[in-house]
Amino acid sequence: MAKEVTVLALEGKLLRGVRLAESGGEFARQLSETWLLDPEAGEEDGADAQERVPPAADGNDADVDGHRLGGEEDGAEFDAPSQADLIAQTFHEAATAFKTREFILSVPLSRLLVKVIRVPVDEREDLEETAQEELQKISPFPDEPLVTGVETVAETDREIVAVAAALPEAAAEDISEALAAAKVRVTKTDITALGRLRAFWPQICAKEGASRRLVMMNLDDGWDILVLDDGAPVFLRGLGCEARTPEELVRDVTLSLLQGEAFGGVRPIEDVVVFSETPVDAAMLEKLAVFGPVRTAETAEDEYESVEGVAQRAIEGATCDVTPAAWTAALREARFKKKLTVGVSVAMAIWLAVMGVFFGVPFVYGQMTSRQAAMSKRHQAAYKDAKSIQTKLDMVKGYSDREHGALMLLKRITDAMPEGDDIRLREFRYTRDEDVALQVIADSQNALDYQRALHELSDAEGEKLFPGGVEIPGGMSKNQFKILATLKEPDEDEPKVRRASGRKKAR
Repeated sequence: MAKEVTVLALEGKLLRGVRLAESGGEFARQLSETWLLDPEAGEEDGADAQERVPPAADGNDADVDGHRLGGEEDGAEFDAPSQADLIAQTFHEAATAFKTREFILSVPLSRLLVKVIRVPVDEREDLEETAQEELQKISPFPDEPLVTGVETVAETDREIVAVAAALPEAAAEDISEALAAAKVRVTKTDITALGRLRAFWPQICAKEGASRRLVMMNLDDGWDILVLDDGAPVFLRGLGCEARTPEELVRDVTLSLLQGEAFGGVRPIEDVVVFSETPVDAAMLEKLAVFGPVRTAETAEDEYESVEGVAQRAIEGATCDVTPAAWTAALREARFKKKLTVGVSVAMAIWLAVMGVFFGVPFVYGQMTSRQAAMSKRHQAAYKDAKSIQTKLDMVKGYSDREHGALMLLKRITDAMPEGDDIRLREFRYTRDEDVALQVIADSQNALDYQRALHELSDAEGEKLFPGGVEIPGGMSKNQFKILATLKEPDEDEPKVRRASGRKKAR
C-alpha cells in the first residue's frame, strides 16, 4: 500500500486536490487546495486571467505549452483562455503545489458512460467482458474501443451486481490536451460520485429501514442521480452543470427511475435524500416529493470531503478505474523516460569516474614519479659522497678485521690439520668474505678428518667459520685433493657453484 495518495477532482468550475499521508497506521489529510476552472473569469478580470498564465522566457505571456494566447505585438489584447488552457494551468499549479506529476484523477458522472450490470455467480470470469459489451452498446462513439472499469457493489448466492464505467477519449479531449500540456500523468481515474457516496454515507443512512433510496446531489458539477437498493447502487446518472427547472428535474428523475426499475424491479422509494451546496427552493422539494419522503442532508463545511472520499477509495483498493488507454500509455512512457534518464545519468557518472581513473591515475603517478626523480637528482651528490665514505669505511673495516684476515685464517686452517707428517698444505687461496680454496697432499682418511675439522671451526662469537659448508670438489687423485670452504651463508635461490681455482692468491 502506498504511503500517500494524491487526488485531483474535476468538479464543474473547480479543480480540487487532496493528499492523504499515512501516520501511525492511519491516513490523514496532509495538503488540500482548490483552483478555479471558469472560462468566463478571463473576460471578467483580464489581469487575473493573464496572471494565471506563466510568463515565457522572453517575458511575454504564454500558455503552459509555450504558445501565445493573443497577439504578438506589445499592448495587444489577449483572447480569453479556453477551458483546456485553464485546466492545463490548474494541473500545472497542482503539480507545483503537490510536488508531483502523477495523480489519481476523479471525474464527474456526466463525462462517463455508466451502467450497472448483473451476471450469474458462475460467470464471474466473464464480468469484464460483459461490462465491455454493455457499455459498447450505449456508447455514442461506436468506433472507439473503451477501457472499462468494473467494481462489484453487491453479491448474492445467485448473482453479482457491479458498476461498469468508461471514459471515452472523445469525451475527454480537453482533459487529454491539458494533461499533455501540463506534463501531468494519471495513475488511476475514479468517479467523483462514488467518492461522494462514501463520504456522505452516514447522512444517507441516517433514516433506517429504507430499502430503496433516491440520492440526489447538486454540488459543483451539477445534479447527480443515484438509486440505491439495500445500499447498493443500481442506477447512476450525471445531468451536468446545466440549470434545470423543477419540472425538467422531475422528468430526468422519472426517466432515471424507469431505467433503475428495469434493472432492479419495481420497488417503492422509501427515502429521497437531497444534497446541495445551495439551498433548494420549496418548489423543487415539492416536486421531488412525488417520488417519496424527501429530506435534505447538509454537506459538511469541509469542501474537500468528497475528494477525500475518492482518496479513501483508492486506499481501500476500489477497482473502478476508467483511465483511457492513451493516458495509461503516456504514464508508462513518462516513467520509462524517467528511468532511462536516471539510468543514463548513472551510466555517465560511472563512465566519467572510469575515465577519471583511466586518465587521472597515470597523470598522478607521472607527477609522483617526476617529483621523486627531482628529489633523487637533488640528493644525488649527497648520495655519492655518502657512498664513497661508506666504501672507505668498509675498506678500513676489512683491513682492520684481523679475525677474518688471511693470516688469521691460515693459522686457523693449519691448526685444524691432523697431527703427523701424513698431511701437507700445498696451496692456500683466500677470497675475503667469500671462500677459502686449499690444495692438500694426504691420504683419504686424513683428508676426510681434515674436512670435518674445518667444518667444525668457529669464530670468536661461536658461529661456524664456514657456514656455507666445506666440500671436496672433484674427488681425490694420487693423494692430492682440493678443499673449498665457503665463508658466507648459502643462497637458496642460487645454485651452488664450486670454485676451486681462478682466485687471487692471498699474500
